[in-house]
Amino acid sequence: YYSRNELQHIYTTNDVSCIQSTLGNTVVLVWKFTLLNFKCFKLTRLDLSANSFSGIVPNSLGNLRLLKVLRMGDNNFINGPSSPELSFITSLTKCKKLRVLSIRRNPIAGTLPVSIGNLSASLQYFYAYRCRIRGTIPNEIGNLSFFGNELSGFIPNTIKGL
Repeated sequence: YYSRNELQHIYTTNDVSCIQSTLGNTVVLVWKFTLLNFKCFKLTRLDLSANSFSGIVPNSLGNLRLLKVLRMGDNNFINGPSSPELSFITSLTKCKKLRVLSIRRNPIAGTLPVSIGNLSASLQYFYAYRCRIRGTIPNEIGNLSFFGNELSGFIPNTIKGL
């Protein structure tokens, strides 16, 4: 658990978990999901699940190059208004060691970028159910699961185990 003061010094750690009971609304308002502009270069695990966070998922997540686990589920994150595509996913392709990505149960609403295929080499678990993802499934994505969304079009031959 991290206090507000400790959040200012997390650049030296490699594991951050924000527990709902730990972060009150005051901290959320001050912190604004910037995590020091994501300059925590040693960070390998970031768990923001179930904290009532809201706002646009920042593309600066891609600056966390050593990230292995990113859990953002059960919040109120949205996609940026400038693009219907989930651009933060493109930024995460810089995280070559990313194994777990959970964006489940967020009203993100958008289309999957073709660049999601660049995650399929390292990504083992992708939880994206109930995110209002729409559009077609890119051929490039391989073995990822998209339960509970509004996708359309043909299922690419590269997808196994849906």
